[in-house]
Amino acid sequence: MTFALDSSVAATPDGKVVIYSLGANTCSTMIDEVARYADGEQVYMAYIEGFLTAVNFQATGEANFFSGTDQRARYRFVLLYCEGHPVDSVPSGVVALVHKFKPGWPAP
Repeated sequence: MTFALDSSVAATPDGKVVIYSLGANTCSTMIDEVARYADGEQVYMAYIEGFLTAVNFQATGEANFFSGTDQRARYRFVLLYCEGHPVDSVPSGVVALVHKFKPGWPAP
């Protein structure tokens, strides 16, 4: 069985971004899907890496503040965050990782 990566983004009339799919999932859903689907880990790893790429893209100053880490370690950080915060969203886990390396992000 293949776990499909469905990613949709829409904007509300006032310009706020609405994120669907993996970004809308709770940590509990991530944990369940990683256990249920053979490629679930790879799909969530790709989501996390995409999020972090966007962070690096918009960052000022040092462009790659995740240097010294690898994809697996970043995924594991988010997974452990999710295990401890099952009702939080997956992006909350990624933001926790960002704050570990770039406290105060995003800058005003």
